[in-house]
Amino acid sequence: MAEEKMDFRAEDKEILVKIVKLAQAYQIKGAKGDWKEFLRVRDGKLGSSLNDPSKRSWDVLADFVKTFTAEEDVELVIRLLKWNKRSKSWQSRMKRVLDKASPKQELVLLTFQHPKFSKCYTFPSYQKGWLTTKLGKLPEASGAETMIAIDCEMVQCEDGTKEVVKVCVVNENLETLVDSLVKPSKHVVDYMTSITGVTSEDLDDVTCSLQDIQKTLKRLLKKETILVGHSLFNDLQALRVDHARVIDTAFIFRYLNKPTCYSPSLSKLCKVVLGCDLREEGKSHVCLDDAIAAMRLTLAKLELGVNDPIDMGESEVSEADLSKLYIHNIPGCISMEDLMNLFPKEYSVEIQMQYVQEFSRIKNKSSTTFAIFKSSEDANGAFEILNGILEKDSYGHPQKRVWFHKRGSKKGANINVRVRKMNVVDEEAPTSQLHGCSIDPIVTRNTSSDISNNISKYDTEETFHKQKKTKYDKNTNQENMMQNVLEKECNGCIHLEEKERLKKELEQRNAEIKSLQRIVAALTRKHGL
Repeated sequence: MAEEKMDFRAEDKEILVKIVKLAQAYQIKGAKGDWKEFLRVRDGKLGSSLNDPSKRSWDVLADFVKTFTAEEDVELVIRLLKWNKRSKSWQSRMKRVLDKASPKQELVLLTFQHPKFSKCYTFPSYQKGWLTTKLGKLPEASGAETMIAIDCEMVQCEDGTKEVVKVCVVNENLETLVDSLVKPSKHVVDYMTSITGVTSEDLDDVTCSLQDIQKTLKRLLKKETILVGHSLFNDLQALRVDHARVIDTAFIFRYLNKPTCYSPSLSKLCKVVLGCDLREEGKSHVCLDDAIAAMRLTLAKLELGVNDPIDMGESEVSEADLSKLYIHNIPGCISMEDLMNLFPKEYSVEIQMQYVQEFSRIKNKSSTTFAIFKSSEDANGAFEILNGILEKDSYGHPQKRVWFHKRGSKKGANINVRVRKMNVVDEEAPTSQLHGCSIDPIVTRNTSSDISNNISKYDTEETFHKQKKTKYDKNTNQENMMQNVLEKECNGCIHLEEKERLKKELEQRNAEIKSLQRIVAALTRKHGL
């Protein structure tokens, strides 16, 4: 029976690669052992295909997957196949709906076409514990769809993940459908009360679980229902809900003088589009108000025809925020001590952990933090001295990519973080996370007269030179790959917005390559290489 369900074809190679990688991560073994043992028995050839299953043909991958005998392993494969089929089906429907879309469907389509959609809305809903709603047929009559808006508050748990603590849902008439506290299933280390407004005492008599909320949402999310929210993917990830028809208010507006991927905060959108403040400055979130705000923004887009680009202006940054440096894309192998050592010892600096995003366990955890200095002058000075490659983030703001040399690590040159000055508010993190949060510093360093040399992050200047040369070669290959992707657009493989995004990214890579060329040339002259 299992073999009948696991009937693969050549076009299934992409999902087969994913299944094999999952098998490696979860240490799944079949009747012929794990992936390595299977290859050794099959043909004795290991090579690079051991770590990169995509280098094997689809039939070899399929033969390995068919050796799975454990019931839970076979179930995982079946769930992945359904997940893959559902994902492809929805993508196909979105491409067909363009010419006959209703106004609400157009907003679903706008969300789907956003350059961040595939990254943000690809959920591991093949895992157990997820609620995956049915697709159904797209309503043909305009206005036949219904909309509900949702917002959640999350708390920080002991294992570094976040869990839902409150859920609110409203309909198009702004009537409350759900307003419920939720009991987290894990031990909570930070209720983030300054943001959520929830304390441990509030949960003393709460019995509602995440599973109870999922049952409620299953009743509300019909086939024709469109789910609305701001940065909705965060809520869906925490709720463990995969619903295809979504309108994300962070994705559906266009902005003057901002890149396509720009995502303003909900508060700022309310002020600019609706002409009102979402909440008083410094006040904690009100979950119900946020759900209502997302619905009002969507209705404004539909009813008032807010189609022209919006001038969001520049965010005002307080002196307290200007004394910080924003550090992001921090891999799990980097410690707070490593981050402290980024900056010369002449500066007094605190490192604060801000929030950790949850990823599936086949991926490394990536986190963000702030380096807090005594003044904005110190922050600027530390950034200028910081040894790294100057580049631009996804919003076009200058930042530095800084590499670590971790002793004992063969891939030390590839371990890096990004550091950006706070001369602009980071829109991806709520403003309330930038100031007003009570987060204790994890590491503090007092001022020292011992000024470390910038090159001391690396063992020697020769090592530094080799690392930059490796990075230059890598980026040259990336440039060629991006150019190939852009050429495929002529065959209809990529829509126009994606093409523009790739062009901008290619320009950024070119600038980085030129910078690396100058560094390599200078070091070559210096060392006579």
